[in-house]
Amino acid sequence: MIDSTDLVNYYEYKDDEGEVIFERYIYCEPTDTLDMAWDNSEDKYNMQPGWNRDSVYGNNTCFLLYNLPKVIESVKRGDPILLVKSESDVEIIESYTDYTATCFTVIFTDSEKLENMAMKHIKDAKLYLVLNNSSIEDWLKYDIIQEAIELSKSTKVVEYNGREDTLTQSFQEPFCDDPYYEADIFIEAVKNAEELNAYLEKKEKRDKEWADYLEAKKSEQEEHLKK
Repeated sequence: MIDSTDLVNYYEYKDDEGEVIFERYIYCEPTDTLDMAWDNSEDKYNMQPGWNRDSVYGNNTCFLLYNLPKVIESVKRGDPILLVKSESDVEIIESYTDYTATCFTVIFTDSEKLENMAMKHIKDAKLYLVLNNSSIEDWLKYDIIQEAIELSKSTKVVEYNGREDTLTQSFQEPFCDDPYYEADIFIEAVKNAEELNAYLEKKEKRDKEWADYLEAKKSEQEEHLKK
């Protein structure tokens, strides 16, 4: 029985047949979560405390995609799949735009049914990595993202500089008075998405120019001090 006291959000992860295989309950404190995953060995849900989805994973874990049934249909149609960092970001995007969004989560389970379920549906997807006030390095440091990029049909980068640290906050009060106006900004960012390799080349060039500028300023200051 799940305690509904102070429950903030509830998210269901479904398999490719639409059956619920994982549930996440989020309470008042951001780190206070309860996860339930299906365990074939015991034919029941196993409840476990939440963990940081950015934590290192080991041999007894697998990855799931949130919003999987819709992702499958969108891949079949050739529509873009927007990869974001949380379930709430997925919900915000789909509330104010026509895009399909998803995110990864890592769970501990012995279920063979869940193994590789996420990756087989990423294959042939037009994947869009959504950067919200973060760097591409924040995405590429994870092996699961590298694997998704390799499997996808194409990968683009969306540079969306929202009002706040999380995409969800950028669409909500008190940070945003008009979420539909913010949605227009977001949609424009998606339309201007760049191919990953081209984006990385431009970023490398920008970083070098900035480093050269700082070095020049440093040399200029040193020369000034010598006088």
